Amino acid sequence: MPTIWGRLIHLDSIFRCHYEWAMEVLTRSGSASLWVYGTIPWEEQYMASGLLSEYWTRIQRLTVIVDASLFLGEMDPDTFSYGEGIIQYWEVFQRPAPQLEVFTMQYNESSSSVTSINPKTVCLFNNDAPVLKELAIVGMKYAQSGLWISKLRSLTLTHLFQIPQIFTILSSIRLLESLKIVGTSSKEGIYLDLPILKLPKLTQLSLSGNYWVILPLIDRIIPQAGCSLHLFLETMKRWTFNPADITMLEREHLELIQRKATEYLQRYLLAHPATRLSIDVQDEYVHLSDLSHTVGQDSAFTIDGVFNKDSGPSIIEQISRHEYLSNVNKMSLHLNVTPPHSSCLSGLPSSLRSLSELETSENTLKYLINQESRADGVFPVLRTLKLTHLYPAKSQSRNIWNFLKQQIGGGSPITVLDFTLLPYHLLYDMEYLDSIPGLTMVKWLLPGTGLVQYECGSGKPTNLCFKNTSKTKQQRVDFEEEVDEWYRY
Repeated sequence: MPTIWGRLIHLDSIFRCHYEWAMEVLTRSGSASLWVYGTIPWEEQYMASGLLSEYWTRIQRLTVIVDASLFLGEMDPDTFSYGEGIIQYWEVFQRPAPQLEVFTMQYNESSSSVTSINPKTVCLFNNDAPVLKELAIVGMKYAQSGLWISKLRSLTLTHLFQIPQIFTILSSIRLLESLKIVGTSSKEGIYLDLPILKLPKLTQLSLSGNYWVILPLIDRIIPQAGCSLHLFLETMKRWTFNPADITMLEREHLELIQRKATEYLQRYLLAHPATRLSIDVQDEYVHLSDLSHTVGQDSAFTIDGVFNKDSGPSIIEQISRHEYLSNVNKMSLHLNVTPPHSSCLSGLPSSLRSLSELETSENTLKYLINQESRADGVFPVLRTLKLTHLYPAKSQSRNIWNFLKQQIGGGSPITVLDFTLLPYHLLYDMEYLDSIPGLTMVKWLLPGTGLVQYECGSGKPTNLCFKNTSKTKQQRVDFEEEVDEWYRY
């Protein structure tokens, strides 16, 4: 049976029916406004265009994924004929849409494969869509003026519009609340002489593309204070970054984007105190997400990209000041920075004065216990340490022990050590954990059993000998003697 409840029409179910039955279902919906969702594949192009044409004036929400070949005119390998649906779709979309409130359309192929779709400019809705609030269309270029545009609240624009055209469109939408720009991969030039664009209602801004696309937008748009930002900078590949490959002018542009992104972040954190953050920092790369105010799987704020050589540490240093991180109680933190830039992050632990749970790697612990200022290196109220990576047992690493010791010395001992994110075979003998001051529990996942929780001090330290082969007997004795000596001290 087709999926229909009141006015909800699910195309994927409709297309599984005979055409006559599908039309009967739609007829039985009476005169109700329709919410149309689903995918339009190649083989259903005629049925889909007929449905849209017949019921266009009743559609209130239209959210579809279409086969790009419908618009590209690619050849059907079965019939060796080209798509004719393109004309029908353009005709439908150019009709008045008296009830349409939401219109989103994307392709099931990458945007690079649809850049040539519809080279001409379409007059959407014949400039008559009085209640349209949300518009997101990939691969369609439409006229940049019209009363309906000025009433939009949410807008997505893609590679078909150049930066000046985007500014022309935005200049007429003063009540815009959400804006998403998906940039082009081809360089069209840097626009730095554009006017300041004030969007006082804008609370969500998403920018994706190369720096020449992002720069004028992040520099010239002034949103509402506390506006969330989703920035995905595609200037360079993360793993092939070489500072020698960029010019001085490009470096200046990247620095400006970094500075503007940091300002967005600071204003956002003041308006929306974060309680959960994810931070991954390398010298030139930074990924930061606010997971406190998520909707579904999406973060509320994201910065992701390769900037300049010290951009990652610099951004984190800026938000380590003042009260930006004072409410964070859970964090995923991964650091990998070279010594010249590591000082930028020295104030991070003490700025996280509410952090009670830290998810991190042993490599990050190594950085944290190498800070010159031990006072700054202590997380004031940290209680749970959850590890995502360990060095091999043969490295004889003592990073976990040293970090635990540092927290004890700062008056904030770890109480729960969690290995549940690690495969069991990566764990090695850590029987010394049984007598660490303040540590009450160690957790791990045992194959075939599931979650295991060991209560420290229960007198069974051999339960923490995960391998019993990672060190020689003499090495274990030496280490245990070091732990005992530290206790006595």
